[in-house]
Amino acid sequence: MTDAQVSIFEGDKELISSGSFQTFGEAETQLRLTWHNETITFYFRFTNGPEQTQIAEVVDNTTLRLTFNKYDNPLGIHPLQPIRVGTIADRELWFMYTIRYVQQTTRHIVEYSFYVSPEVPRG
Repeated sequence: MTDAQVSIFEGDKELISSGSFQTFGEAETQLRLTWHNETITFYFRFTNGPEQTQIAEVVDNTTLRLTFNKYDNPLGIHPLQPIRVGTIADRELWFMYTIRYVQQTTRHIVEYSFYVSPEVPRG
């Protein structure tokens, strides 16, 4: 029996990582994406203000803090288009997510996918 390998592409974008996790509540969740010996850290934070917003804060060249406010739909909330979040290993990095609220708790279920575009030209 041979080992199977799966590659997934969306147009010219290649899926490099996907998965899901549950938050423990109001604590910040850290996700580290490592690809071709480069690491980008994402912090996920959920707040409960008056309106639904998403705020991205660049902490440094390899860290991004994402704050999701009023993401309280148990059916899920997601962006309409992929979000370009930077580059990794000379490739544009794209992020997609679906976030579902766990009713009567402070927890969320986050499904995520990271894609890369073809190599960024050096100039």
